Amino acid sequence: MTEEQFTAGVYRVEFDTKAYWKSKGTTAFHEVADVVFEAHTEGHRHYTLALLLSPYSFTTTALTINAHQ
Repeated sequence: MTEEQFTAGVYRVEFDTKAYWKSKGTTAFHEVADVVFEAHTEGHRHYTLALLLSPYSFTTTALTINAHQ
């Protein structure tokens, strides 16, 4: 995604957790793990989304930095 394409708004990232656990031979509780976040400013920023996953739970965290600094 270019700087011009990235605008302020709500974004959604979907992790297909069921497929991941199935590939490991494990039955999972969740089908997907969704991360929905709001970008408050336009322009290029660096977003790091971390997902900690187990077969029956997940948690996420994020780090956002200005890429031009």
